[in-house]
Amino acid sequence: MDWNVGPVIVNHALKVRIYPTAAQAELLAKTLDCKRWIWNYWLEERETYFHEHGNTTGFKYTSAKILKGTRPWLKEPDS
Repeated sequence: MDWNVGPVIVNHALKVRIYPTAAQAELLAKTLDCKRWIWNYWLEERETYFHEHGNTTGFKYTSAKILKGTRPWLKEPDS
């Protein structure tokens, strides 16, 4: 019998329900909106760079484009 079948992967999940106050819900919504906007912004930047240069960008290129100075609304929620 062959016992070399590879690693066994076990996935666990934890489902948590939260009941935020109105102020917490507003902050959570702002935080998630900012995170989603940042993700989509950098995805578009990386895709544009790839189509123009034929390779992907690194941290040096993306970190040079700090967003908080030009978009102060990104500072509002927690980072």
